[in-house]
Amino acid sequence: MKRKSKAQSLSRRLIALSLTWLALTVVFFGIGLVCFNPWPDYRLAKSNLPTEGRVTALEPDNHQIVRYTYRVGPQEYAGSGHGGQGNPAFKDITVGQSVIVYYDPTRPTVSTLGSPASPLFGNVLGVIFVTLLPPIFVIWTLYRMGYFR
Repeated sequence: MKRKSKAQSLSRRLIALSLTWLALTVVFFGIGLVCFNPWPDYRLAKSNLPTEGRVTALEPDNHQIVRYTYRVGPQEYAGSGHGGQGNPAFKDITVGQSVIVYYDPTRPTVSTLGSPASPLFGNVLGVIFVTLLPPIFVIWTLYRMGYFR
């Protein structure tokens, strides 16, 4: 009898651990989607049109941000991004320089400087990071506190 109760106790702990991990993963997945919001970048990577943009400002002390403008029909839009990804590196860009901008034809206000795949990749990695690492840390902390022993 004693052996069966140990097996049942282990089984209950594993179920509790699994359900806790699943709940935390779902919660942190939602947090990751809200924080990183990959949907605009996904739509842009799926459907985009290239156009020529002009660099309007460089911000070396602000994560090397490149500010630019571009035209879609008669309307002018503005955006910000980083060098590279089909454009020169930040150190090689000057104000007034022509750059490649990709925009969403259904929502021209959504654009990216250079390849549209790069921001999507970064945002998806962010969602994965937030989905997996915090629940692992919480489970480890709860285990160390004796909740699953």
